[in-house]
Amino acid sequence: MSKSELSRRGALLRLGIFAVVVLAAAYVFRGTASALLHDPAALAARLRGARGASVLFVLAYAAAATLALPATPFTFAGGIVFGFAKGAALNWVAATIGATGSYALARGLGADAVRKLLGRHADRLETLSSRTSAMAIGRLRLIPLIPFDGLSIASGLACVPLRAYIVGTALGIIPGTLVYTWFAQSLAAGVSGASRAAWIQVGTASVLLLALSFLPSLVRRIKASR
Repeated sequence: MSKSELSRRGALLRLGIFAVVVLAAAYVFRGTASALLHDPAALAARLRGARGASVLFVLAYAAAATLALPATPFTFAGGIVFGFAKGAALNWVAATIGATGSYALARGLGADAVRKLLGRHADRLETLSSRTSAMAIGRLRLIPLIPFDGLSIASGLACVPLRAYIVGTALGIIPGTLVYTWFAQSLAAGVSGASRAAWIQVGTASVLLLALSFLPSLVRRIKASR
């Protein structure tokens, strides 16, 4: 067997390991999302007084995002447990770390296999990915319809420049993090207190979530008009 064939098989094996890791994590933690939001009041009461709750939350969120588990439930949990200001800060830090970890995992285990599979077309992918800017990643992060982990994995497999990826991710997730965190803490306040003001906040946050989905299109139109 030639060296190139061995290299190809090794690359495909690493890609297979990456797929198994992601699927295994999804299976083991399949109940995490529902558990986080099943009883918000009880969750908040249990964690607010716990020692090192902030650190544990960031580590759990970052680990989940690294393994391509759904990040939205953790973002909601951050708003429910820690409130808007602290929750948004913790969510942003954890999401940025997790997205970077997912990128690194995909790049380390799968990027070489992708290049082997593409063969002579790999140069085109490398040229395209090398030109990807932080602004491009940031715009993609603003679109709610693009899966958070999907973009992280795709960026890693395509070998998007690390600096551009981190900067674009860190900036691009800020609006969504703020809105989702505010929505979560407003929802928790409405459920626990059933106050009119809390439900008004829920409605306002819902409108902002909807508006956020149109933000990338608005940015493109403004840029085109200039």
